[in-house]
Amino acid sequence: MDINWKGYPNAPDFESYTVYKDNKEVAVITDITKLSFTDPDVVCGKSYCYRVVASVKGVESISDAICKEIDSNDKPESISDLYTTVAKQGVLVDWSIPGGGEALSERIRKANGGGNFQDIPASQVKKPFADSAVDVNRLSYCYQVAYQSACRTNSDFSSSVCTIFASQQDNYIQWTSANPFTSALVSYRVQVVDAQGTVIGSQNVGLQTKVSLTSLTIPIQSGYAYRIEALSESGRVSVSNTIPLFESVRIYVPQAFSPNGDAQHDIFLPKMLNVTQMKMVIFDRWGNPIFSSEDMNRGWDGLVNGSPAPVGSYSYRVDIRNDAGNSFTKRGVFSAHSVREECPIVRSAFGGRTFLMLNYLLLQLVNKNDNSTCLI
Repeated sequence: MDINWKGYPNAPDFESYTVYKDNKEVAVITDITKLSFTDPDVVCGKSYCYRVVASVKGVESISDAICKEIDSNDKPESISDLYTTVAKQGVLVDWSIPGGGEALSERIRKANGGGNFQDIPASQVKKPFADSAVDVNRLSYCYQVAYQSACRTNSDFSSSVCTIFASQQDNYIQWTSANPFTSALVSYRVQVVDAQGTVIGSQNVGLQTKVSLTSLTIPIQSGYAYRIEALSESGRVSVSNTIPLFESVRIYVPQAFSPNGDAQHDIFLPKMLNVTQMKMVIFDRWGNPIFSSEDMNRGWDGLVNGSPAPVGSYSYRVDIRNDAGNSFTKRGVFSAHSVREECPIVRSAFGGRTFLMLNYLLLQLVNKNDNSTCLI
C-alpha cells in the first residue's frame, strides 16, 4: 500500500513525518523531502486507515485519515510451505499461505501411486486436509495445493509432496524417494515402534532409501514394526506406513544328492525358513521338466516315470512366498550321484525274437558277490 502526502513548507525547525496505520505508528521519516511511504504488511480484502503527523519544534500538524480496502489483480505467490505425512486417519496434508495471509478458498489435487492428478471435491477440502480414501500400506500418494487470495485472485498449484511408502523385501527395508515436503529433505530415520505406535528406537540413515536389516542396531522383538521418519530443512516431520517385522527368508538347496536307497541323501529337497508357499520344478539336461512339487516336505526321489534318472547334472527352479506376501525365485544346478540300479535282465536273441531269461540260478550267479541281490 502506497501512502503519499504534500510536503511541509521548508522550515529549519522541521523534525519528522510520522505515519500511523490504524492509529499505530509504522514509520518515522526525518527527511523533509521524502513524501511517501510503502506499507508491505497488508492483506487483500482488508481495509486500513492511514494519517501523517508532521512535527515542527514540538508542534504537530495532523493530516486527515485516509481509509482504503486493499485490492489487486496480481497473481498471488504459490504455496511454498506444504507437507504430507501418514497419520492414524490415513494421510494428513497441511500448508501455510505465503506472507501469513488468509485464503478465501483452497484447491487440492491428488495422484495415486504415480498416476495423474485429480481434483479433490471442494466440499472435502479444508486446512489441514485429512484424506481417508487411501491405502498407505500399498501406495504412495502425492498432493498439490492452490488457493484464492483475499483479492479473489488464484495462485498456481504448489509443487508436489508425496507420502513415504515403505516395504520389506527379504532382508531389506526400502521406501519411495519422492519428497513429502516442499522444502529440502535433510535425512531419514528408521524407527522401531511397538503395537501402540510408541517409538522404541531410531537410527539415522542419511538420504538412503534402502537399508539392510542387519545394518540396523535398534532393538527388535516380536510385535514390533518398522517405519520411516523424514526430516525437512524447515523442521517439518513426515512418517511412512508401518511395516510388521517379518523374518527374512532362508533357503538352502543341496548341490548334490544320491538316491541309491541307503537312506543317506536319497531325496533332493531344499530346506526353507519363513516361507509360506513353495513350488519346485526339476529339469533334465535338455530343459524338460521331470518333477514338480508344491509341498515343502516332498522332494525328488530321483525317479522319472518310475525309473531311476541317469547320473548327471539337473537344474531346478524354486518359487517361494513369505509371510509378507513377497515372492522370490531361486534357480540353480545340482548333481545326482550313485543312482539306484535296476535288477539285471538277461536278454538273448533267437529266431528274430527277444526272450527274457528269468533263470533264478543265473540271477543268483550274476549277483553272488552283490549283497543287494535282486530276486525276480
